[in-house]
Amino acid sequence: MKTTVLSLAIFIFATFSSYSQVSPRVDSAVNMLRDGRYSTALVILRPLAIRGDAGAQANLGTMYAKGHGVEEDAVEAVRLFRLSAEQGYYAGQFNLATSLAQGLGVEQNYSEAIMYFIQAAEQKDRRAMYSLAKMNAEGQGIPRNMERAYMWFSLAAQLGEEHSQRSVIFLEEHLSFLALTRARMLVEGCLASDYIGCQ
Repeated sequence: MKTTVLSLAIFIFATFSSYSQVSPRVDSAVNMLRDGRYSTALVILRPLAIRGDAGAQANLGTMYAKGHGVEEDAVEAVRLFRLSAEQGYYAGQFNLATSLAQGLGVEQNYSEAIMYFIQAAEQKDRRAMYSLAKMNAEGQGIPRNMERAYMWFSLAAQLGEEHSQRSVIFLEEHLSFLALTRARMLVEGCLASDYIGCQ
């Protein structure tokens, strides 16, 4: 059965994010979210999100997207993801891109989704790289390009994304020698640029 980037993104979308850009209070709230203590996390995240904390906005958005501790509201989730993404926070960018690709809480827009996936990928978000690989492999919102798919799968795999590791092996067995050589050159170029401007 063919699994699309959209169905895989639904699984990935459910995760809460913690990262060095996040304040210690947000980090504490993320641990509470992972433990299922949604109401306690909400008390911490809501005021921080209102004050403009990008990490709090992304995580509160995920709460709204999944209905964890709040009434499920995809439109509010997208609003919060966008606020976070506009501040350059990778999880806000990834979650907004996922919402845009799926048309959840917002009109489906592959072009904008790709833009935000790329922004998150430039910050080494392996989930965004995997999503870009799948979109390239399946021609979702962009022309099908197996060399670019290989590039994104390879980059994500190097960062530990398990599905990507299997996809790299598959493509290495099925791409022509010339296509694989070009794909590997794309990987080297992206690594040399520290993931900037890879798409």
